[in-house]
Amino acid sequence: MIPDPEDPETFQRSKLNWDEVGDGKHAEMLAWYTKLIHIRRGSPSLNDGDTNHIKVRCDAEERWLVINRGLVEVIANLGPKAAEFDVPNGYRIVAQSHPEVELSDSTITLPKDTLAILSSEEE
Repeated sequence: MIPDPEDPETFQRSKLNWDEVGDGKHAEMLAWYTKLIHIRRGSPSLNDGDTNHIKVRCDAEERWLVINRGLVEVIANLGPKAAEFDVPNGYRIVAQSHPEVELSDSTITLPKDTLAILSSEEE
């Protein structure tokens, strides 16, 4: 059931509780979003505005998605098991949703339900 947007209870239930921002999962989520914003703002590839620079590959059966935009690549493994992907030469991890994401010379392994952002842009 969709909450009634006109109901004051829906409004109260949907408000952020800023007193929790430094606690456990709340702090972890804030750090993740802060990192993503930093990557987005600092990346020429993510700020060029040209949608012709976007390439997407996916496998619906294996449940993974790879988005390449310029010198940045986002890899999401939404499947039920770990998945391995080729990594372009010179790319490094700039963000990962789980500490068990592993990058070797030419491949990256993502556990189930994880995401990694790779880049070859200068830091």
